[in-house]
Amino acid sequence: MKSLLKNLLPELLMVAIMAVLALAFMSPVFEGKTLFQNDIVQAKHMAREVDQFQKSTGEYSGWTNSAFGGMPAYQIKSAPSRNIFQWLFHAFKLFLPGYTVAILFVAMLGFYFLLRTLKLDKWLALAGAIAVGFGSHHLQLIGAGHVSKIYAIAYMAPVIAGVLLVFNRKYLLGGLVTAIGFGIQLVTNHVQVSYYTGMILVIYFIIELIYAIREKYLDHLVKSAVTLLVAVFLAVLPNMTNLLTTYEYSQESTRGKTELVKEGNNSKGLDLDYITSWSYGVGETFNLFIPNLYGGGTGTNIGTNSNFYQALQSRQVANARNYVESAPTYWGGQPFTSGPHYLGAITVFLAILGLFVIKGKYKWWLVLVILLSLMLGWGKNFMGLTAFFVHNVPLFSKFRDATNSLIIAQVALPLMAFLAVREWFAAEEDPKAKLKKLYYGTGIAGGIALLFALVPPLAGSFSSPADSQYPDWAQEALRLDRIAMARKDAFRTLIFVLLGAGVLWYSLKAKFRKEYLFIALAVLVLADMWTTGKRYLRNDEFTSKRQYDEALKPRPVDQTISQDKSLNYRVFDLTADPFRSARTSGYHMSLGGYHGAKLGRYQDLIDTYLAPDAQQIAKTIQDKGTLEAVNEAMAGMNVLNMLNTKYLVLQDQAPPLPNQNAMGNAWFVDRIKWVSGANQELDALAKTTLTNEAVADQKFQSMAAGLPSQLSPSAQPDVIQLVDYKPNHLKYSTQTSENRLAVFSEIYYPHGWKATIDGKESPYFRANYALRAMVVPAGQHTVEFRFDPQSLKTGQLISLIGTILVVLAMAGFLYIRRKAQGSRRK
Repeated sequence: MKSLLKNLLPELLMVAIMAVLALAFMSPVFEGKTLFQNDIVQAKHMAREVDQFQKSTGEYSGWTNSAFGGMPAYQIKSAPSRNIFQWLFHAFKLFLPGYTVAILFVAMLGFYFLLRTLKLDKWLALAGAIAVGFGSHHLQLIGAGHVSKIYAIAYMAPVIAGVLLVFNRKYLLGGLVTAIGFGIQLVTNHVQVSYYTGMILVIYFIIELIYAIREKYLDHLVKSAVTLLVAVFLAVLPNMTNLLTTYEYSQESTRGKTELVKEGNNSKGLDLDYITSWSYGVGETFNLFIPNLYGGGTGTNIGTNSNFYQALQSRQVANARNYVESAPTYWGGQPFTSGPHYLGAITVFLAILGLFVIKGKYKWWLVLVILLSLMLGWGKNFMGLTAFFVHNVPLFSKFRDATNSLIIAQVALPLMAFLAVREWFAAEEDPKAKLKKLYYGTGIAGGIALLFALVPPLAGSFSSPADSQYPDWAQEALRLDRIAMARKDAFRTLIFVLLGAGVLWYSLKAKFRKEYLFIALAVLVLADMWTTGKRYLRNDEFTSKRQYDEALKPRPVDQTISQDKSLNYRVFDLTADPFRSARTSGYHMSLGGYHGAKLGRYQDLIDTYLAPDAQQIAKTIQDKGTLEAVNEAMAGMNVLNMLNTKYLVLQDQAPPLPNQNAMGNAWFVDRIKWVSGANQELDALAKTTLTNEAVADQKFQSMAAGLPSQLSPSAQPDVIQLVDYKPNHLKYSTQTSENRLAVFSEIYYPHGWKATIDGKESPYFRANYALRAMVVPAGQHTVEFRFDPQSLKTGQLISLIGTILVVLAMAGFLYIRRKAQGSRRK
C-alpha cells in the first residue's frame, strides 16, 4: 500500500498542477462570472422544448418542433442511455466547471497520460500537457462553445496511448485503455474527431505492418489487431444509443445522400465547395509557429498606437477607437477566423529537432501524420489530394471544414516534439554529435522565424480582398499594421526557440538534474502558450451571471407571440440570419435554428425558397415599407405558408407581423400532382396552389389508393383540426363526407414516426417535398402521429449490455493483475 501511495502521489501532484493552471487561466469563474459562448447559448435555445417536456413529463422526446420546422432531437439533447462511459466522462472532469475549466484540464490530462505511458518524465509530460492544453485552437473552440468537439479532441491522446500500449505487448492494459478512451470519446458524439483519431491509428498500423513484415513479428501484429478489435467492440457497445440514432439521422441529413440532381453536387455527402469553404493557406501553415503571421483573428484590437488608428485620427474619422478595437487584421484566404492554429514556438522547434533525434517507426508515423494533416487542411489550396479523399476515402465526404484536419497535427506534432526531448536525454551519443543535431534544429526553426522577422513580405502581400471596402489610405495603414504584427511575433518566436534550445544546450554543458531542466522547459512552454492564448480567450470575455441570463430571456416580441395559445404554429425571425440563430427556437416553433446537420430536404427548402423569401420580404419592407405590402408579397410564398408560418419577427421590440396566408396545422386537398424525382417535386412547389393540391413523388401513388376520382358536393365542410400537441405526439380530429387526402404541416421523417387512425396504424407518405400526407377515411376520426423510433429502444438495450460487459472486463483485468502480483510475491 505504501509503495502504491509513493508511486501515486507524484502523479496526483501533476494532476493538481494541471487543475490549478486551468483554474488560473479561467480565473473570472472565481468572481462568479460566466464565459459567453455562442454555441452553448444557441444549444440551450435549441434544447428548451425537449428540456421542458422532459421536466414536466419525465419522458424524453426524440423529436423537437422548435427548430427548422421539426427535426430529431438526438443531436441537440442526448437520449437517456445506460452508458458507463458517460459516467466516466463526467468523473474525469473532477466537478470542475464543465464548459471552461474542465475542458482545459481534461485536454492537459489526456496528453499527460499519453506521454507517461511512453515513459516520459512526469515534468516533461507536464510540459507536453501544457503545450497541448493551451493550444490556441483549443482556446478559440472554448470561447465559441464547441464543447463536444474539444472534449473529443482531448480523448484522442488516451486512445493513442492505449493502442501504443497494445503494440508494446501490454495487451490487456492497452486494450482496456483503448476501450475506455475511445468509449469516452464516442460519448462526445463528435464523429469527425473520432474519424481523425482513426486516421492517425490506421497510418500507425500500416507502419507497424511494414516493420512486422521486415522484422518477422506478424504473430504479434495479429494479436494486437485482435486485442484492438475487442477494445473497439467494448467501446462501441455502450455508445450504441447515440451511434444508432446518429447513423439513422445522418441518412436524412445534409451529410447523407441527396436525391437532387444538380451540377457539381456530391450525392454521397457534402459538396466539395462546401467542404473546402474554410481552407488553410499553404503559407498560412506557418501560423502554427508564428501566431500573427497572417493577422491573427478576423477582428483584433490593435490599439491607438497602430497605423490604422493614426490614419483614422488624421482624417478625423468619428469613433476611431471602435474601428481599432476590432480591426480586420486577418488577411488569409478563409472567409473569417477566430485565430490561427498556433501550436507553440518551442513545440514546433522541438518537433523539427525530432527529425534528427527520433529513430524508428514513431518518427515515420508522426511525420506522415503531420504532413497529411497539413495537406488536407489546405483544402482547396491543394485540391488534388482533397478531391481524392472526398471522392474515394470512405466517409470523408461527410465532414465539413477542411481546416479541421489540422486537429490531427494538434496532437501529432506535440507528440513528436516531446518524444524528441525524451530521446535527447536518453540517447547515449557523443555530445558533439548531439550538439550538431541541436544546431540543425535550431537553425531551421530559428532561421524561419528570423527570415519572417527581417523580410515579412516572404509571407505574402499582407492585403485581403475584403480591404476593398476601405479607401486606399486605410488599406495601406492596415497593411503596415499587419506587417508590424507579423514581424513582432516572428521575433517573439525566435526568442522562444533560442530559449528552448538553450535548455537543451545547457544539458550538454553542465551537470544538472534533468528534472530541473524539464521544469524549466515546462515554464517556457507555459509562458509561450499562456500569453498567446490570452489573445483568444481574454478575461473580459467573461460576463456576470445576470448578463448571461439576459441573453436567454425572451424579447418583448417573444412575449407578445407567446400570448397566442394556439397549439402549434411557426415563427420566422428576420432580425438576424434565421438559419444561424436559435434564439426564436427557445420560445416558439421556428423555421430557423442553429445546427451543423439539418435535414437534407429542409436545407433544400431553405436554399430554394425560404432564404430567397427572407430576402424578398426585406426588400419589400425597404421599398414599400407597409405591412400590407409584406402580406401581399407573402401570399405567393408557398413554402413559407405551407409551413404554417403564422408570425414574422421584424424587430425585437415591436409586435410581430401576423401572416394571413399561413395554411394551418393540416388541411385537405382536392388533387395530387404526381411528379418524378426530387427535382420535379421541389420545382413544383412554386407552381402549385398548395391549399388545393399536393405535390408528391409518383413512387407513393399506391399509398393514395381509396381517394375518389372526383369529390362530391357536401352540405358540411370537411374539417381537420389539431386537438393535442406534444413534441413527440400529435392528435387531430377529422370530419369528412368521403375519403380525403390530408396534408400535415409537419416535417416528414421516415424513421420513427407512426401514424394511427382511431388507434389502428395507418400508412402516410411524403408530400410537398418535406411534409406528411395520408388518406383519411370518411366520417369522424382521430388521427395521431407518435415518434417512437426503434433505433432508440434497440440502442438503449445494447448500451446496457455493453456497460455490463465493460464492467466485467474491468473486473477481470483487476483480478488478473492482482493474481499476477500475488504470483510474483511468492
